[in-house]
Amino acid sequence: MNGFSISEVAEQAGIPATTLRYYEDQGIVGAPMRAGNGYRRYSDRDVQRLRFLGRARRLDLTPSDLRDLAEAWDSDECAVVQHRLSGIVRSRLDEAQRQVVELTELTAELQRVAARVRRTPKPGPCDEQCECGLVHETVAVPTIQSFIPLTTAGSAPIACTLAPEEMGTRLDDWQALLALATERRRLESGRALIFPQEATVVAELARLAAAEQGCCSFFDFRMHLTGSTVEFEVRAAPEAQELITGLFGDIDEGNGR
Repeated sequence: MNGFSISEVAEQAGIPATTLRYYEDQGIVGAPMRAGNGYRRYSDRDVQRLRFLGRARRLDLTPSDLRDLAEAWDSDECAVVQHRLSGIVRSRLDEAQRQVVELTELTAELQRVAARVRRTPKPGPCDEQCECGLVHETVAVPTIQSFIPLTTAGSAPIACTLAPEEMGTRLDDWQALLALATERRRLESGRALIFPQEATVVAELARLAAAEQGCCSFFDFRMHLTGSTVEFEVRAAPEAQELITGLFGDIDEGNGR
């Protein structure tokens, strides 16, 4: 019997053999033909379908989503596939944006707790008054509005229009740069961060500030070159202070970090 073995299909479709068996168990694809010896044999069409599903699975789709796409693909109508994929992607995009918001909110809370536990501990055992006790305190974590403008009178909307797939990279860039800060000070409406005056640091501060203005125009950035250091200030309206904490960190009053 002609056709491809499961190992050949796995290589051509870029899907592990265990995943192929899982697809069959979940009803995502039908069972393939069997040779006289009982081994699976796959046709060219099977390979094409599995290649399509292999690309789709990178979107972290559910078995139900993959089953729907496989059914649409079997219709041999691109319009049907596109329509089905459009609905699935919209749903996954909403979920991904929700996860981004939750992770950003968690980052803000972790930043606050990290600043507290860096302070000098009190003598004696833990109690409700020590910094450790604050870890268990119920903290009102702000809801970060993503793609939903909240207009503040007289200021730019407090909203982020950055695409979800870009947020992780942007946050990583900021964290790598902020790790170089030698001092952090609280401002009335934001933070002041001190960096060594190096060409690469100045260039990266300018790049990220400009990029942030493109998606979060409610931030007000200012940079002062003062001899051997760079003073980088970020300010925002009172409603956006928790966002500043989430992105730029809280202040440990004991050492200014």
